[in-house]
Amino acid sequence: MLLVLLLAAGGGVAAFLLLRDDDSGDTTSSSGDDPSDEQSDEPSDEPTPTTLDPVTVESDLVAVSEEVFPSSAETGTVSALSWSTGPDNLDGDQRRELTGAARAGATEWQVVSHTGTHTYSLYVEHIATDYAAARGEVGCDPTVEGSFCEVHTTPAGATAYESVYTYDGGGGHYVWIPGDAASGRPEVTVSESVGELEGEPGDEELIGLTDISVESMLAALDDPRLLVLPPEVLPPLPSFAACVYTSSPPSTCPAGLE
Repeated sequence: MLLVLLLAAGGGVAAFLLLRDDDSGDTTSSSGDDPSDEQSDEPSDEPTPTTLDPVTVESDLVAVSEEVFPSSAETGTVSALSWSTGPDNLDGDQRRELTGAARAGATEWQVVSHTGTHTYSLYVEHIATDYAAARGEVGCDPTVEGSFCEVHTTPAGATAYESVYTYDGGGGHYVWIPGDAASGRPEVTVSESVGELEGEPGDEELIGLTDISVESMLAALDDPRLLVLPPEVLPPLPSFAACVYTSSPPSTCPAGLE
């Protein structure tokens, strides 16, 4: 779980905005206009999905990643996980990756791509209520000395956060919108990590080595394709995150999780 590590620790939308700008030119019409032009502003009859479709999610995440990540990056595969700690979802102390029809029960989705020493990730997670209660408010903590965290506003007006995590030999650059368990809005994170560096880089140095700009990351967070729906039936609690990433795990957590 990249974001938990961080805390403990854009092209698709840009293209859409460009299309919107192009359409904002002269709209003066005449009686000889093509009738189809008059229908261009009609609302779409295409219904808004109301249930999770794993095939659509996988296609959308790959499409967004290809728009946001550098063109030199390989097309990544999409992984899906559930927060369930039931025995059928665990493989030792970790969760199994969901495949086939089981993906309809996924609460976390991630696509990862690579080029050279750079790794790029889109991560979407529905936050379980027990983990949300345990971790409290998410954002920048000014009391943590030496930590890099900035508050931003996405082009669509959402509050987002930027953080850097460094270590000897590399680091990661993260921009995310926190999830809301009450409303069902997923947590969405765009990140890039760089490895094989000499020593531990400074925060600004690490950002300077990345390929994806903060502006592109923030624009990507607004992409509606990343607002993945939760499963029709949520997995039971306790959640894996509450059991592993909190200081006081629920008493019903399976033994041996790490």
